[in-house]
Amino acid sequence: MYIIICMHIAEQVRSLRLSLGLTQSQLATLAKVSLPTIQNIEAGRANPGLDVVERIY
Repeated sequence: MYIIICMHIAEQVRSLRLSLGLTQSQLATLAKVSLPTIQNIEAGRANPGLDVVERIY
């Protein structure tokens, strides 16, 4: 179940970022998180906390 949740979040973050025309670096800057955080979320290797999700969305 954990993997499914991570992959769903990954797809949603990537879709949102692309729809806004942002690079991973730009999204990281806007959300005030590190670039590796965004990269790991989009790759499904990280399940972000609620605080990070709120900053991304």
